[in-house]
Amino acid sequence: MRKGIYYREKLSADKLFRCYEIAPSRIKQYLNAEIQFVISNLHDTDLVLELGCGYARVMKAVSRFVSWIVGNDISRESLELAGSYMESCRNYAMFLMDACQLSFRSCVFDVVFCIQNGISAFGVDKKRLINESVRVTKDNGIILFSSYSPKIWAARLE
Repeated sequence: MRKGIYYREKLSADKLFRCYEIAPSRIKQYLNAEIQFVISNLHDTDLVLELGCGYARVMKAVSRFVSWIVGNDISRESLELAGSYMESCRNYAMFLMDACQLSFRSCVFDVVFCIQNGISAFGVDKKRLINESVRVTKDNGIILFSSYSPKIWAARLE
């Protein structure tokens, strides 16, 4: 099963929410550090895109630090939960679309990010994913990707 299909059909919405809810404290610390790293690279005037936003756990945290945040995901179920999760926020939009075929114009976003191992977890052509990220990012914009450190795998599997 392709990873994209796995996330869309097997680990979307409530199941994904539950994974983060029951994560060991070391993993929660790791995930929070990723969010803080993203936030440290933002400005309050930025237009930001999160690739693979899931149920919007990261979008909600980031939304307080930017002008506008956009999320995309391939799971309709995840985006439906994200709408509820983001209910108190007013500076966001979400779209059902493939991160390798974004429907946005070129050079739109100040920051594009994809954290929590998305570059591997999406199960797509990595070069295509990065090229599409570059295409939608403004000149002198920032693109942030992360992948799990080998040092975290034991705690992650816990």
